Amino acid sequence: MKSGLLALVVLAAALTWWFMEASRKPAPALPDLQGLEPAVKQVIEDAHRDVVDNPDGPARLRWAKVLHAHDFFSEAVEAYGAAEPLLEGEARFEALYLEGCAWEKLEPARAVAVLRRACEERTDYRPLWLRLGALDLQLNRPDEARKDFEAANALREDAHSCLGLGRVALRLGRIDQARRWLEKGRALDGGNQELNALLVTVLRRQGRLEKARALAAEVGEAEEKSPFPDPIQVEMLALGASFQNRLRFAIEYLKAGDFVQALAWAEKCLSSRPSDGDALLRKGMALARLGRLPEALVVLEPLARRRPDDAAVLEELASALAASGKGVRALQLLDRALKIEPNRVHAHYLRGVILQKARPLESESELRWVIGRRPGHLDARLYLARVLESVGRKEEARREVEAILSRRPEHRGALALKAKLDR
Repeated sequence: MKSGLLALVVLAAALTWWFMEASRKPAPALPDLQGLEPAVKQVIEDAHRDVVDNPDGPARLRWAKVLHAHDFFSEAVEAYGAAEPLLEGEARFEALYLEGCAWEKLEPARAVAVLRRACEERTDYRPLWLRLGALDLQLNRPDEARKDFEAANALREDAHSCLGLGRVALRLGRIDQARRWLEKGRALDGGNQELNALLVTVLRRQGRLEKARALAAEVGEAEEKSPFPDPIQVEMLALGASFQNRLRFAIEYLKAGDFVQALAWAEKCLSSRPSDGDALLRKGMALARLGRLPEALVVLEPLARRRPDDAAVLEELASALAASGKGVRALQLLDRALKIEPNRVHAHYLRGVILQKARPLESESELRWVIGRRPGHLDARLYLARVLESVGRKEEARREVEAILSRRPEHRGALALKAKLDR
């Protein structure tokens, strides 16, 4: 009994000594900050000061994240490595996972090795498996990639895991299996453009040319990347203080429909560059989408005077004016925007919406133009159906409603119009 107690005391003392020695590691050096924005320098210097004053695990982890967020990848992997022995549980997993993410930029094979270590800490974080699958495919390890994507799929099936499994099947020459995975993913998320583009390619390779043409006409063929949600990496990237990083967050939150966050990030941009047109545009867009139209106009009106040939600015100002009941002026701005860029889909859509009551035939023409280029634009189809119903062309309106409900059976606007048409 006494010998066992003595062993525990010795072990505790050894662990205490080890942690104390680990925390006494030399303070990390500051990287070269010459040429960086003042806000970036400040964030990096503050994090460095914290880790020098208190070199414990959490401070070292934050230091690594700050370096990572500002693209100091070599310094970041070293900092994560110094933090890991001082951390436990979720914090240790974060350090390993983010170290693997940083190694992606430097040495993909090393990234896989580190991420496999992260798997020993936690197996229920889907982005880990999706990231491993993509890396294993990049390294031409399709069998390993399949296991990774299957692990992600077992946690939750979505378009990203189906896309990964489709890519694996395609790499292995199993084209029928690839199509089945991609079609399953599309059923889960028809807006994943990366998946849609690959499905078009697979259909062509199978000789299903008519189906490929129809899908390409509906979704286009641009293979835009569709990143998977990754809260740990997003939290790290949010530490980035550069103007471009903040603007990127504002843009991404606008796309995601989180207008409160979009506005907050636009304000962060403007804190360092108060007159930047791109940041002001995103602030105006966020305010308009939050329904704060007078404030949006205060931002967008002067911006349009500064940038009279910027079609995007004119379009956004027109949208805010139309929502404020100033349709005539909105149409004038849209006409100017379309003279600059004739193929702006949203500008044509806005014209169709504004004209639906006063000039229904012109509204119909605009909305059909939009649908011809974006068959999946359900709002345009709904407004077209309303225009057709208003002029007594009920069967045509019904066809548009059915087209909407075939894609989104729960679409409220389409269901309401269907009920009206059925009466």
